[in-house]
Parts: sequence; C-alpha cells; structure tokens
Amino acid sequence: MRAPHDKESENTQNSQAGRKKVTLLPERPNLTKSQIEFLHFYTASAFLPINEICRQAGITPSQVAKWKKNSERFRAALRTEHLRTQQVMNMDRKKVMQGFLEAIEMAKDMRQPGGMISGWKEVGRMCGFYEPERREITLSVTGKEVIEELKSLTRDQLHDLITHTPVIDVDDFKVVEPE
Repeated sequence: MRAPHDKESENTQNSQAGRKKVTLLPERPNLTKSQIEFLHFYTASAFLPINEICRQAGITPSQVAKWKKNSERFRAALRTEHLRTQQVMNMDRKKVMQGFLEAIEMAKDMRQPGGMISGWKEVGRMCGFYEPERREITLSVTGKEVIEELKSLTRDQLHDLITHTPVIDVDDFKVVEPE
C-alpha cells in the first residue's frame, strides 16, 4: 500500500514536468515536531491500532487524546490525513457499507447467524443508530411553575390536556443530578 504522501509527491513531480500542480487536499497546518512525527506514522500505518502507532512515534495515547481535545490544528491535520488515506485507498462510506452488506449475505448463505448479527451491528453503527438519546424532564419541588401554567389555560385547553396526556408511571423514575 502506498502512503498518502506518495500521492502528494506525484503531484509535485507532475508540476515539475511542466504540468500545473494540483493540490488534492490542504497542507498540514503548523504543528509541533512530535505531532508531525505522529501524523507521519499515522499516515504510513493505516491498518495499525492507534496504540501501536503511538508506540512507534514514541508518544503516549493519552497525549494524542489531549491533542485531539485541545488542538484545533491537530484535529484539522488528522482530518486531512484521513482524507488523504481515503483518496489513496479509493475508499468511502458507500464502499464500506457495500462490503458489510456482502459479508452479511455470505454469512446468511453459510447459515452463520453470529456473522449476520455482527454485520448488522456495524451497519447500525455506521448509520448512527447507537447514538445515545438524551431526554430531560424538569420537575420542581414546589410545582409553582406548573400551577401558574395550569392557571393560564382555558377550560377547553385543560379538558384537552387531561384527555390527551399519557399517564406516566411514577414507580419507574431516576433522579438525575444537574451537571
């Protein structure tokens, strides 16, 4: 597999041969030496786990996590490297999804329900079905806000509220402390 930097050097060589230089993606923003070294290993080792890439670069995974959290320049460079790798590998979400669907069909033909379930889990993860949902219900101890709101309603609105409001089971609730 060619490293994404090879694609960049091909562009430079083409420009030296009299052709106009075509920049596929923006260059890396100003980064520290250790960040650039990490990105070099990250780009060259597309299939290695992040822990192994960090070990080769002489950086701890916690340091990379800090960079991701605190440095917008590092996040931008990481996105750029990710896009370069996608271009070199000629890969996109559609191809990955098609591969999962093919694997699911193969597992189905081989009568392997575990493989089918694993494939559908990955499809669901790619589609974002496992994202957590947050629902908030605000209750006050005194209920003054609710009483004021009820006082402002007309009789017809109160009747509609009573007849169309679902019943809430108060035996099954959890107290959430404010963050």
